[in-house]
Amino acid sequence: MRRDNAVKLKNNSLNKKIVIALFSLFVGLLLFIFLLRFEAVSLEAYQTRQVVIAKQDIASGEKVNKAEIKRYFRTVYVNEDCAVDGFSSIEELENYIDRKGSILFSENVKEKEIIYAEKFLSVDEMTMQFENPVEVGVKVNSYEYCVGGTLRTGDIVDLSIVNLDVGSEILLEDILIIKAFDVNGSEILPDDKQSVSVGFNIMMRKQDFETYNSALENGKIRITKKFG
Repeated sequence: MRRDNAVKLKNNSLNKKIVIALFSLFVGLLLFIFLLRFEAVSLEAYQTRQVVIAKQDIASGEKVNKAEIKRYFRTVYVNEDCAVDGFSSIEELENYIDRKGSILFSENVKEKEIIYAEKFLSVDEMTMQFENPVEVGVKVNSYEYCVGGTLRTGDIVDLSIVNLDVGSEILLEDILIIKAFDVNGSEILPDDKQSVSVGFNIMMRKQDFETYNSALENGKIRITKKFG
């Protein structure tokens, strides 16, 4: 009798172990399925997209042509939720510049910032918008009156003529610099960051030129950069 009881107890213990093992296996299987499903949902939610970003900080007013694209930009993949409607490839940006001509930044851009068309202005398009354009040679008395001598071809500027005798000022907006020159009259190329510019060939509207010409006799020219 005792032997039968011992066998029953042994069988009950074995059955409990089997039940516990099966239950653990079932729970582990459920957990495994849950983790697989969670991973699939996470991967589905994390959709990536290629975008063009800045390689470095870029100041507003900086000019970019097609040949310089890889100097300023590169592509990366980002979470699609974080991507704005920007350029998706270097080739797309190259095609954009092909259509627009030389472009410049209308705002400061930080390193790794996503690039999209609203950050650019087209120099060619701005030139075409000038009604009856007039090209004028301008020289300032000192580099202090023209953004420290840093102005270059393609910059969009505001030009003011200050009459110190009567304390008046005439402001002409959205003037395009066609060429920049140093104190010796030598042309400064756009990629020359060292030379100091004090003379300029500028393009302005005909009506602005008439205002400029009449005010110039008793005024002092100051030039400020439109962007940056």
